[in-house]
Order: sequence, then structure tokens, then C-alpha cells
Amino acid sequence: MENNTINLKDEYGNNLEGKVINIIEIDGIEYLLYSVSISSEEDSLYVKKIIKNEYGEDDLVDITKEEEKEKVSSIIREYINSIE
Repeated sequence: MENNTINLKDEYGNNLEGKVINIIEIDGIEYLLYSVSISSEEDSLYVKKIIKNEYGEDDLVDITKEEEKEKVSSIIREYINSIE
């Protein structure tokens, strides 16, 4: 996550560059809030859970539990509203 950007792949294997917005800790778990440009005028926001892999490096994973998704989404909405 150097220079506030991350390298990603979409579902088709295309390389994308994401812009790191913030890392937010919720209940002791870190979540990465980032954006990806989908056009010259529009960005999409995403959130991934940050976990340590077996080598001690950060991995980004989807949030799969519905209750966790709802809680994180609510807190992220509050965060975004506070910076607008």
C-alpha cells in the first residue's frame, strides 16, 4: 500500500489501481476503505478486511458475514458523512 495506492485485480483478471482512503479499526479488526475509478467522473468505494497471512503480510479479504457487513457499512457511512 505504498503511496496511498493498491494494486488489485477485478473478477476478469484486469489490473486496477485503488486509492487508499483510510484504514479503520472496528472491534480490533482493521478494514481498508478504498476507491477505484470507474470513469473519469466517477469512483466506487469498497471495503476489505485486512488479515495477516502465514508470512505476516497483509491480505485483503471480502467481508462474508452479513452481520459484520452491516456493522462495517454503518460505521463507514458515518465516517464518510463526517468528512463531507
